[in-house]
Amino acid sequence: NEEVEDVEYSGKSASVAGAGDTFYEYYCKAVDDFEAQFKKFGATIGAENVKIDLNAAAEAIANLQKFSEAMVAALSN
Repeated sequence: NEEVEDVEYSGKSASVAGAGDTFYEYYCKAVDDFEAQFKKFGATIGAENVKIDLNAAAEAIANLQKFSEAMVAALSN
């Protein structure tokens, strides 16, 4: 988190994708933590974050494709 705090994110788009395991109490918590930090320092969330349970299956790959397309669209504006 210290590196995130040293960057000015106002006017920038950010989003997070990450893999985790639903076995653990805090599933993909890092994804939520990064999103919170980006918002805290002024970033616009360009795409809904993607959380992948373990290995990327077909549904997760489709979600990552949508995530990528939304980020490209956000960055193009």
